[in-house]
Formats: sequence, C-alpha cells, structure tokens
Amino acid sequence: MSFVNYLRESKISKYTNIMSNEDVIRALLKQSNTESAKVLAEKPESIRAIADVFQSITTEAVTVNEMIESIYL
Repeated sequence: MSFVNYLRESKISKYTNIMSNEDVIRALLKQSNTESAKVLAEKPESIRAIADVFQSITTEAVTVNEMIESIYL
C-alpha cells in the first residue's frame, strides 16, 4: 500500500487542515465579488490550469497557499 493510500485511509483531513492547490484557488474564486470568477470556480480544468501557472512561475518550492499568503500579507 502506498503512502498516499495510508493518508487517505487515516482520514487525516479530519484532524489537519489540508487543502490542495486546486482547493485553495477554488475557495478564493468562490469568495469573489465578480460573477465570472464564481463561474470559473466551477470549472475543474480551469482551476487546474491556474494552479499549474502558479506552480510554474515559482523559483522555489512553495505551495499555492503559501504564495497567495505572501502576496496578501
């Protein structure tokens, strides 16, 4: 059994706040005031593309959540 399977079966997300890069982007878009952003939040392929863009522009290993925090904080 792989490490990922162990994590899934442990239900670790119940005890630790774990969000994927896509989840972070989706949550932010859903909170937007614009209708177009809310519509975009419902398109999985768009969310994945945005996450890929964020990952490709980094020069160091950071998650989308860390990148957004550094922009807004």
